[in-house]
Amino acid sequence: MQNLGEMRLRLTAVTYDFVLLDLNLREERGLDGLAMILNDAPFTKVYVLTAHGTVQCAVEALRRGACGFFEKGSDTRQLLEELSQQTHDSVLTETDLDGL
Repeated sequence: MQNLGEMRLRLTAVTYDFVLLDLNLREERGLDGLAMILNDAPFTKVYVLTAHGTVQCAVEALRRGACGFFEKGSDTRQLLEELSQQTHDSVLTETDLDGL
C-alpha cells in the first residue's frame, strides 16, 4: 500500500492479524495512520518499520499503541519471531519480508 487512504480501504475489506506500518509514506507520515488503524481495526496489531528510526520516534510509536518498532535491515530475526507468533505460530522466513 502506498498511502493511508488505500490502507483504510483494505482494512475495511479484510481482517489482518497485523500491519507493518512504514513511518515514511510518500506524502504522509506513518504515525498519522497508527490511530486510524487502531480505530478502524482494533484487533489488528501494528508494528512500525522504518529505515530512519530514532529512540524518540520508537517511544512515540509505542506510546500511541504500536506493538513493536523495528528498523529495516536489522532485527530481522526478532521481527520474524514476533510476526510468527501473531500469525498463529506459522513460520515466517526472511523471504517473506523481501521488498520491505
